[in-house]
Amino acid sequence: MRTTVVLVLALVASILSFRAEAQELWRGTREGMTVAEVQSAVPEAVRPAKPDTLGNGARGILEVPNVEITARTFTATFFFLDQRLTQVTLGMDAPGSFNIGKMHFESLLDALRVKYGKEQSLSNENLGGLKTREATWLSGKTNVGLLLLAVGDAESTLNINYQVSLAKEAEKL
Repeated sequence: MRTTVVLVLALVASILSFRAEAQELWRGTREGMTVAEVQSAVPEAVRPAKPDTLGNGARGILEVPNVEITARTFTATFFFLDQRLTQVTLGMDAPGSFNIGKMHFESLLDALRVKYGKEQSLSNENLGGLKTREATWLSGKTNVGLLLLAVGDAESTLNINYQVSLAKEAEKL
């Protein structure tokens, strides 16, 4: 009996330790959560009609439309790899051209500075027809990135990304 109690306590401590180490991403979600756990933490999350897939194979299994930030609307997408949460991306709905997107970028940059402090990096690139503006922060072990991207005169993409991949790689050093 005593052995069973010790094993149960060790298991509970192990689970609590894992939860304490998992990094918060967005709105109380943590890296490694299952789809059901994210739905419990963010009840307004729904399954998208057409899920997005990232380059690493992570799929956008849940999303929250109409998230208002700096008086603009975003869609929050929860990306899962092997059925575990790996990234949350807030994509701005209809950001417009790159020049219009830059104004939105600056508003978000100000808001993110209030929340996370001065960014670790801020860059502007114009490589041929590819234009980008990017800022990054580290909050605990969560990487927060703000990215504006446009190819030529096409409509831009403006995202806020929450992930832990870079911080995990840094732990290997």
